[in-house]
Amino acid sequence: MYTFTACKGDVINLELKTTNFIGRLQLYGRNGALLDAVGGFPITDDLITYTATNCGTFTVLVSEGYGGGTGTYGLTANGIFDVLRLLSPVISGTNLILKGIGGTTNASFVLYSTTNITTLGGVWTPLLTNHFDQFRVFNYTNLNHPATPGEYFRFVVP
Repeated sequence: MYTFTACKGDVINLELKTTNFIGRLQLYGRNGALLDAVGGFPITDDLITYTATNCGTFTVLVSEGYGGGTGTYGLTANGIFDVLRLLSPVISGTNLILKGIGGTTNASFVLYSTTNITTLGGVWTPLLTNHFDQFRVFNYTNLNHPATPGEYFRFVVP
């Protein structure tokens, strides 16, 4: 079993290759619901491509398709495991929405902003100090400032 974080719109690509047994690959959402499953057939490669519809922790389960078989396997993914990242900002009406994923549940973070990307890190303006939620996600909504030529964001996990 493997877990990772993803957010709405992220494409999750998983590939399972097995040797000497028939594999099964299952993808579960943050609420434990089965989102996709492949395998259990006499083939050695199983593929899942899924676009996340929400942010949070997802689980991948690798198992033997018929029960009782043994062998080796390789699971590859598109860089989704153990990634702490700030997603691209979204403008919705007059709001600017930022999301970060991959933090530890209840871990604290500080969100910073600047209008000059060359500004030293210690001079960026703190916008929010908070904690990641139970899905390892944070959300921040603020008014969009279209007159600002460029606004840059980063978050720091102490």
